[in-house]
Amino acid sequence: MATLSYFLRSKSNNASIYCRLTIDRKTQFEKKTGLTISRNNWSSKTKLPLQKADAEIKGIKSKLEGLKVYVQNKANQSILNGELITSNWLGHSIDVYFGLASETGKDDSVLGAFDRYIEKLKQDGKAVNTIKKYQYARKKFQIFQGQDKYRVKDIDGFFADRFLNELNLGKSTANKILRNVVTVCKNARDKYGIEASKTLNGIETKRAVKTHKIHLEPKELLKIEKAHIVSDYLLNARKWLLLSCEIGIRISDTDKINEDNIVEYEGMRFLQFMPTKQRQDRDNIMVTIPIVGKVKELLSDGFPRPISHQKLNEYVKKVCEIAEIDEPTKGEKRLVKNGLNVEGTYPKWQLITFHCGRYSFITNSKNIINNQMIRTITGHKSDRMLENYQINEHLKDAKIVGEILEQKYKERQAPLAVNE
Repeated sequence: MATLSYFLRSKSNNASIYCRLTIDRKTQFEKKTGLTISRNNWSSKTKLPLQKADAEIKGIKSKLEGLKVYVQNKANQSILNGELITSNWLGHSIDVYFGLASETGKDDSVLGAFDRYIEKLKQDGKAVNTIKKYQYARKKFQIFQGQDKYRVKDIDGFFADRFLNELNLGKSTANKILRNVVTVCKNARDKYGIEASKTLNGIETKRAVKTHKIHLEPKELLKIEKAHIVSDYLLNARKWLLLSCEIGIRISDTDKINEDNIVEYEGMRFLQFMPTKQRQDRDNIMVTIPIVGKVKELLSDGFPRPISHQKLNEYVKKVCEIAEIDEPTKGEKRLVKNGLNVEGTYPKWQLITFHCGRYSFITNSKNIINNQMIRTITGHKSDRMLENYQINEHLKDAKIVGEILEQKYKERQAPLAVNE
C-alpha cells in the first residue's frame, strides 16, 4: 500500500516542504510540494506543521493533509490498474492537486518519457550498462533544459541542431545522447500516445565513425613484452593488454576470462562464453577461443586478475609509456580541463586503450584467419538454438582453427586467436 510522508531538508525560515511516496521497500520517489515553511513551525514527530492558531500555518497543514489523501488514493488505484508510477508521475499528481495540470492530461515531458523508458528497461531485466546509459542521458538533458520544461512534441529538427551546438560535450557523446532522447520520445509517442513532432523521425543522429583506430604492431608488442616492469599491478595490466591483442576481446568481457569458461575438446582447451555486448537486432554469437600458441604461453602462470575498466585503461597507457611506445600518432585524446576529445598528434602510448587490443588482433591476424571461418565457428541465431547445440559440434571447427594458429605460432608468426 502506497504511503506519502513529508520532510524538510533546510533549516531556513523559508524551507521547502518535500514529500516522499513509498510504494514498497525498494521503491520510493521524492518531490517538492511547492509549499514552504519555517523550521520553527514544523513538527519532526508528526511530519506536519505544528498545531497553531496561525491561519497561514493551518492552511499549509490542511493542504498537506489533502495532498496526502489524494496522492495515496491515486497511487493505490494506479497500482491496482498495473500503471507505472515514477518520480514524474508524483510530480504530475502534485501539480494536478494544486490545479497546475489537468487530471486527464498525460505527462508529456521529455523527462517523463525518460522515466517511463528507464523503468521499463528495469522491468524487462535489461543490462545494467544499458540502463546507466539512459540515466546518464536523462541527467545531461535535465541540465541542458534548465528551467525550461521540454515536452515530447518540442523535440524536432530545430531542437536537435540547438542541442548538438550548445551541449557542452564532445560531438560523439552529444550525438549518443540525442539518439537516446529521440528513442524515448518515439517510445512515448508509440507506446503511450503522447503527442510528438512530425519531424521526430527525421532527426539525424549520426553515429561517430572512428577515423583513428589505433593498433599495436608485432614489433611494439615485443617491446611491451620485454619492457622492464616491476609493479605488480602493471605486470597484471601488461598481461591483460597482451592477451587482448591475441584474442580480441572487449573490455566488457574481461570478467569472463577465467577457469570457469574453459572447455576441452579432443585434447585442446578453449575459452568459450557469450559476449556481454549483444544487440537486440543481431544474432547472438558465442565466442570460442583456442588456448594455443601465445595465448597458452600468457596463461601458463594463471589468468590476469580482474580490474575495473577505468583502471585498466589507465594502466595499459602506463605500460606502453614504460615500453616506449611513443611514435607520434594521429588520434583523439581527452583533455582533462574540458573533458572533450581533441584530435591531434600525440605519443602513441597516450592514445592506447584496452580496445586497441581488439583492433590489434584484427589487423595483425587478418592474413591468418579469414572472417568467414570465424563466423562459421561462432555464429548462432538465438539463445535457444545455442542451448540445444551439441558443444562438440560447435567446437569441431574451432579446433581446426586452433591447429592452424598453433602451427603459425611455431613458425613465429603473430598474433593468434579467433574472436573477431
